[in-house]
Amino acid sequence: MAKRKTASDDNTAFNMLKIGGVIILIVLIGITFIPRFMNSSNPTDEISEAQIALDKQAQEDQASKEIENKAIVEKLSKMQERDRMEYYVSSFIRKIENKDYSSAYALLYDDFKQNYFPTEAEFESYCRKTFPKMIALTHDNIERSGDVYVMFTTLKDTISNSEGREIKFIIQESNLNEFVISFSVI
Repeated sequence: MAKRKTASDDNTAFNMLKIGGVIILIVLIGITFIPRFMNSSNPTDEISEAQIALDKQAQEDQASKEIENKAIVEKLSKMQERDRMEYYVSSFIRKIENKDYSSAYALLYDDFKQNYFPTEAEFESYCRKTFPKMIALTHDNIERSGDVYVMFTTLKDTISNSEGREIKFIIQESNLNEFVISFSVI
């Protein structure tokens, strides 16, 4: 005689399926997450990786600046003295127009800085008050005294088209694209 299937047999089979499903689920979770925990890096590793990325970016930026400087030096080597001085003055004014006061301040002759703009903040304040937002330059004349050049330049506000102001720029070039600058303070 065949054994008859009871309700308790159905519950046992169902419970076994549930237990098997839970075991499979645990195994899948373990397979998925354990490698992540094993490979997870601690915060110092992440900081090190971030520092390496920053260092690499800084090296790339430096290499890019060196390439750009090489191109500028090549260009300047083909220019006459007056053209180079005009380039330097224009470069200085472009930094001011672009509100790159830090770079413009770095170009100032040290004694000039001490006398007129002891801090970068004072220089920035002066530039904001004195120079128009968009400047047209006319280089009127140049004089040379030893290794110092005096460029007489007229600055004009291109927006208001107002009367231009003459400013003397004093440039001292030590090498191509290596110079310091000062100017007549208005």
